[in-house]
Amino acid sequence: MINPTHWAENILKNKNYIFDTSFIPVIQTPWSKVWKILTHSHGLIYLKKNVPSFSLEPRVIQFLSLKNPNTVPRIIAENQELYCFLMQDSGVPLKEIFQNKIQPDLLAMGLQQYIDLQNSLDSKDIQTLLKLGVSDWRLEKLPGLYHSVLDQENLLLEDGLSSEEINLVKKLEPKFIELCNDLSSFKIKEIFDHPDLHDENLLLDPKTKNFTLIDFGEVSITHPFFSRITFLKKLSFRYVLKETDPDYLSLKNTGIESNPDHLNAWSLAEKIWPLYAIFGELRLINSCDPIAFKKFNRRGRLSVYFREWIRNTGRHFLT
Repeated sequence: MINPTHWAENILKNKNYIFDTSFIPVIQTPWSKVWKILTHSHGLIYLKKNVPSFSLEPRVIQFLSLKNPNTVPRIIAENQELYCFLMQDSGVPLKEIFQNKIQPDLLAMGLQQYIDLQNSLDSKDIQTLLKLGVSDWRLEKLPGLYHSVLDQENLLLEDGLSSEEINLVKKLEPKFIELCNDLSSFKIKEIFDHPDLHDENLLLDPKTKNFTLIDFGEVSITHPFFSRITFLKKLSFRYVLKETDPDYLSLKNTGIESNPDHLNAWSLAEKIWPLYAIFGELRLINSCDPIAFKKFNRRGRLSVYFREWIRNTGRHFLT
């Protein structure tokens, strides 16, 4: 059976691309692999192969390109049987541009473009994305996800949670439902969400100054604040930003500004966020070969998020 690199070679040759035959590995994880291809006629090309659960990525990109062609990569070809696709280079990750020194203006511009992408999609677009296979993580669905997590007790124990902690998580199920209902009461539109939003998945074209978002295999339909909280948490870890820092506050207020309802909703979303992160981690676990995933050594991530949930919400609720 033809493999992804042979398929990519044939596609590029048929399209008269002039390129080196060496495919340079860029990313190797249990859920995706990416190769870089240097062509002499069309610049850099990337080949990406996903696990079946994330193979909707090129179709999501193609759909979003109809609405926002400058915000997503350009797909050259797709092979649904091999779960892979070719895409044109879109620029340099912001992380490489920053070189360990954050540039808040660029981050704000990239984040605003992402928010504009979210807000450009209407209810019909959301239904189309759901039909494509995008995960339905709307607030009304999250309690069901929480309950399904509780059915995987052996997995939680293996990840490092104690039996006592698991019992606390079970007792907190009503609190989770309450928080989801409270957040829902603000009537903020639940829309397209990128759960891995950070400065490596935001690219900037040095020539056009256009921002492009990449890595769409794990997208969902949910509350828009969750991915923005992820964005801030990852930046805070990488660049040692505190929640009181002006740069942090400026990014937090992008798209929210001083709307009191939005600020209150943000506070609720922050309380729910650890479970949102857990749902994403479980989706990875359930999508990959168990042996390959275990070797990748992500053990303990579920425990960290559960303990954040217990620490920030549970202890107070249970006393």
